[in-house]
Amino acid sequence: MISCNQVTRAAHRWLKRLRSRPAQTSVGGFGKHPRQEDFIRDWPLKTPGLRTVADTLTSAISFNIDSGLWDDVPAASRLPFGHLFVYEHEDEVVYGRLYASRDAAGRHDVALALLASVMGGSGSRFETWTVLDRLDRLHASIRDQDPDVAVLDMAAAETTLDAAFKQGPPPGLDDLPRPRNETWGDLRSEIETASGRLVTRCLPDEEGQPIAIIHRWQQRLREICDLSQPRWVFVSDSGSQAHVILGAQVTAESLFFLRCSHDGALPQRQTVAAVPEPPKASEPLDD
Repeated sequence: MISCNQVTRAAHRWLKRLRSRPAQTSVGGFGKHPRQEDFIRDWPLKTPGLRTVADTLTSAISFNIDSGLWDDVPAASRLPFGHLFVYEHEDEVVYGRLYASRDAAGRHDVALALLASVMGGSGSRFETWTVLDRLDRLHASIRDQDPDVAVLDMAAAETTLDAAFKQGPPPGLDDLPRPRNETWGDLRSEIETASGRLVTRCLPDEEGQPIAIIHRWQQRLREICDLSQPRWVFVSDSGSQAHVILGAQVTAESLFFLRCSHDGALPQRQTVAAVPEPPKASEPLDD
């Protein structure tokens, strides 16, 4: 019979391997886990994009919780954590899912995030659907596990994604339809007048599932944006709202929507509560 200590040692060996081996796909995570009181600090974040996403979201969520801003939201407008998102910068695409979670100390207003980086990602329908679906399956398998053992499932998810990308999409997989043309016109105008500042858009979308929505936004931003500019797209689990953030400077208030419904209104551009800039890509990840 295999003991718990043997499983834990195996998990740590996989964790060391996950941090060091190069791969097209890298899976990681951060946040709060039901089996642990403190933040998870030893799940792999091997790429610059994974570290940027983790640093940005951790700082923004912590600010909004610690400042009490989300506590002031009326109960009817307060939402649990629950978003799909994609972050793109240069040749890296990071897909993520943000889940409502709890910790071993009994807190329920916390989040758990699972991420997957694809180096040289195309943002294709096949890629977007495959990665986000796999992250949801990963969450289902690890939410009740010890966090140290969960890295084994993360390693398996990497292997599965790498194999799927090598095999390629099934024949006849067509692109999904785009949102209405006036949506793109409004967004292009907003981008052109932003002068490099943060742009946030919140638009209801009546077409399709959340993964379909995030894919359409992802493809359109690739067409009309400078690809050297960092780009974020968030879509709520319900698929009712999409939020786009352009540029490297992200504020905590610009991510206020993560727990607050805007009821379809366009939020204003935010200029305060800046999130600290993430570490440069050249900086090593602390063990």
